[in-house]
This record gives sequence, structure tokens and C-alpha cells, in this order.
Amino acid sequence: MSFIVIEGNATEDASLREFISKRTDQSVPISNVTVAVNDRRYNAETDQWVDTGRTFYEVTVSGEQAIHFAASALKGTRLLIAGNVYVEEYRDNEGNTRQRRRVSADHHGISTKYAPASVPETVTSTS
Repeated sequence: MSFIVIEGNATEDASLREFISKRTDQSVPISNVTVAVNDRRYNAETDQWVDTGRTFYEVTVSGEQAIHFAASALKGTRLLIAGNVYVEEYRDNEGNTRQRRRVSADHHGISTKYAPASVPETVTSTS
């Protein structure tokens, strides 16, 4: 298990569901989304940036923050994700071995690298 920080685009709207924790017997919100990360490298010989591929990460956010994440991580949104990455191997329908990258996100947000993020107004209580 390794810690990773990625920046990429949500390929679809994040899903939101709940499951019952076996440890606490309580309902826990879970949000999932796939994030596409475009890899680029600088080629000093041509003095240009070159696209070298795309990597997909299956991102999971759990707990109360999953509710906010699901409402914010819409298709095309540029996201910053930080958390533990796991690589899983599986066999596809043709019997080929494939790999899937999963990130259990501890930290997440909307990237402002290419566009401003809109932040909704929050209601504050007065006591």
C-alpha cells in the first residue's frame, strides 16, 4: 500500500450508496468515481510536451465526507485526490490478466488549475 496524489477528470458523476459496517453495525455512506489522469512528459529534443497515455483510478470516499464528495464530483470535474493506492489484478472475459488501480481517498477537492471552482454558500448557525 502506497500513498498517492493524483489530479484528473471524473469520467462520470460520482455514485453514492450506503452499507452497513460490520464493525459498528451502522450505516456508512460510500461514494465512488473513476478519475482519468493524462500523463505528459517533456521531450527535450523536440522542446514539446508529449501525451504518453491515460491512467484510470477507481476512487472511493467513505464516511460523511462521501456525501459532499458525491455532490461535487460530477462528470468532467477536475479533481485532486490523495490517499492510499491499491493495485488489483483480475482476469477479463478473454482470460487476460488485467490491473485495476483503486484509491481510498483521505483528501479530495476540486482543482482550480484550469478553471475557478464554485463554492456554495454555507449556512452558519448563530448561538
